[in-house]
Amino acid sequence: ERQSIDNEVQIGNFEIREISSFGVNSQLGLPTKKWGGIPILKDIPFLSDVPLIGWFHYQGGRSAVAQESIIFVQTAIYPTLGDLVNLVGVSK
Repeated sequence: ERQSIDNEVQIGNFEIREISSFGVNSQLGLPTKKWGGIPILKDIPFLSDVPLIGWFHYQGGRSAVAQESIIFVQTAIYPTLGDLVNLVGVSK
């Protein structure tokens, strides 16, 4: 999705400033799920990871995805030729 920002900022020469920041969780994380298994044996720690003994059904989890957008601005103000001429004091 495309978004636009219209912002007016006062900033000095060669100064860096943060204009905007935005953070969002685009996908929630889900844990791994295991269910089923032989009732007494699935409670034993080293047997709980063995298929058919510790679990019958397995659903893999997924990682969370976070996105962050930060906009910085830096200015560079250069004098024009007219400004340089006026600075030197050359007149017509």
